[in-house]
Amino acid sequence: MEKEIKQHIELPTTEGISDITPQDQLVYLGIRSFMNKDTLEAFPSQETIAERVGCCRNTVRKCIQNLVEKDYLRIRTEGRKQIYIFNKLKQFEPFSYEFLEDKSKSFTKRATLAATQRYMTGKETGVGKVTYTKMELAKLINTPYSTLVRTLRELTEDGLIVNKKLPSGQQQMQFQLEKYHQGIVKILLNHEERIEAHEERIEANEDDIQILKTENKEFREENLELQRKYKELESRLNELENKKKPHVILD
Repeated sequence: MEKEIKQHIELPTTEGISDITPQDQLVYLGIRSFMNKDTLEAFPSQETIAERVGCCRNTVRKCIQNLVEKDYLRIRTEGRKQIYIFNKLKQFEPFSYEFLEDKSKSFTKRATLAATQRYMTGKETGVGKVTYTKMELAKLINTPYSTLVRTLRELTEDGLIVNKKLPSGQQQMQFQLEKYHQGIVKILLNHEERIEAHEERIEANEDDIQILKTENKEFREENLELQRKYKELESRLNELENKKKPHVILD
């Protein structure tokens, strides 16, 4: 039986180096978790956002400023209320509400996991693999190298990362997605693969249908031509029959 596709929060992805910090990304997820999916708007207070993601209000305020400057969201003010307006996303990474609200993992740990997810491969297996060096990864996710090294070490001690040496000698970090409530990634990616497979079969069927329509049209045209020739032959036969009939001479 197919697993239920759970609700998730979408984090936008772009090519290359992230232009916002991991902390900005986690705060973005926190705000977007309150978003109305029809209007693409949310209006949680900064205190509510801070409580959901597990940081202080000053951090929330700074991250919101960065997100607005980088055009990840816009703000409309109505009285004392700030309304956050999001862009509709074409490319994104999914995150579960359980991941966002898991206070057993620090704000920095969850921010690092969120920022790193887009650079993982093999996520459809439930294990996200990263072969970048720590220096390369720090640059990609826009975070200080020392902070990343310390956080990755803590995540490894927590059992959320398994470090493996590949036959090439390259080090690979294997992120255990299901251990921090990100099994949703595996479910969604496998679901997308099935959708793509169905679409391919539909396209193949549409091609077959078009071929059948063309053949059917040809058969109809051939049938009309045969009917026309049959009527011509029938007319000629009638003419011949009439010629064979004896003429009656009346006195």
